[in-house]
Amino acid sequence: MCIISAFPKGTEKSNEYTKEFIKNGFDCNQDGSGYMFKRSGEKTITINKGFFNVTDLINAISNENLQSEDELVVHHRISTAGKTSKENCHPFVASKSHNEVASLNITTNKPCVTHNGHFSSISKFQDLDRDFSDTYAFVRYIFSNTEVQRMFFEKDDLFKILTDDIIKSSKLAVLSKDNDMVLYGTFTEDKGYYHSNSTYCARKKFVYDNYEDYGYGAYGTYGTYYQPHDSKSRGGYGKQLGRKDWSEGYNKSIIPVISFPKNKTFDSLKLDNDSIIINSSNCHHFKFIKKGTINLNNIIIDTLEYGSMKEFDEKCETNVMTFRKDSVSGLQFEAIKTLDIIEKYYYYPTSTHLKQYQDYIDLTKEVQDTGKQTLKKLNYLLNKYKKVDEFSIIKYSRTNKFYQKGTLIMFKKLLEKELNFQSAKVISLSDATQEDQKQANLLCSLEIN
Repeated sequence: MCIISAFPKGTEKSNEYTKEFIKNGFDCNQDGSGYMFKRSGEKTITINKGFFNVTDLINAISNENLQSEDELVVHHRISTAGKTSKENCHPFVASKSHNEVASLNITTNKPCVTHNGHFSSISKFQDLDRDFSDTYAFVRYIFSNTEVQRMFFEKDDLFKILTDDIIKSSKLAVLSKDNDMVLYGTFTEDKGYYHSNSTYCARKKFVYDNYEDYGYGAYGTYGTYYQPHDSKSRGGYGKQLGRKDWSEGYNKSIIPVISFPKNKTFDSLKLDNDSIIINSSNCHHFKFIKKGTINLNNIIIDTLEYGSMKEFDEKCETNVMTFRKDSVSGLQFEAIKTLDIIEKYYYYPTSTHLKQYQDYIDLTKEVQDTGKQTLKKLNYLLNKYKKVDEFSIIKYSRTNKFYQKGTLIMFKKLLEKELNFQSAKVISLSDATQEDQKQANLLCSLEIN
């Protein structure tokens, strides 16, 4: 996961607000922190890292006596590759020398990098030293090249084309002697500061049957209510999700009660990639159980271990899954290959979303007519109830049964895809463009949001 918090020129570097979001970021990402800064008018960058105590981190930053026109970047890490160690904390110096790259305290005129995400397709570099992270490998063996740096700072379009398979959705913050701070990827602006994800927000604690869990702002956390707002994110890709104040209330019924199965049995619906396409909108609906650990006849679980996800990016080589093996162990984070998540796991809807998916499967079997009139009437019905939440119960006259609104939305998307696919099929393959054929292939798959 990790988080980058960037303090550009014109921002206060040490006040109560910055101390608060530094602490929030540290609490959510506890595998080591560090910071880098460049003073106004100077040509050097200073790195100080290897903090495992947030008070020490905040005091160290405060003692730097940084001014508003200076630049500062703070990073908090969760280990997904390499050991949890001071040396694997960010930032890293862009150098071919191990001693420079992994230095805990250094002042240099070379570019310095922090990273949030996972670099793909660089295993040959990671294999050179498995104790160190993918970020270490990228910075030492790729970004240390002066031509790569020149493209990054001067020809960012070319840099993106050449490194897209490596960087993908990752985010970078880079300080260098001759340039202002560069933020690469999607960052969210908040009061002039920029953050690579929302774990800088205050966490809210929920108590479930046997354990505590925490919310992380706009991470799709259970029970959180969102409103869209226009982001001023540098390099952003459209709208971000904003967080309403909890004092405005929330619908308690939408918080999943995730309890460990009695007698190691899940009374749930077993799905996999043949039934559902996992995406960023629905990944938090499921518990993930690895295939081969389940008795397929009785759905008996041989282990209590199951994974959950709050984010999923199908373009990344890996995604972070959270595990809890029993009611007393802490949360464990593991980077799982995206292809394995798709092919090697069963998806069990949480108790909150179970009825939606059960009813959806039944609805697709019962309604065979997927014509335009069916879609038109369904659109009319959903528009009539557009102000209610996805768990509200609506009567569907076609089957004379009651369904949650979320079930009907999923069914509507299925109808839309099937109708679009039927239109796509009339294209003659001899006349179709490559893009037409690609679109037709995509429409063959069902994606439920």
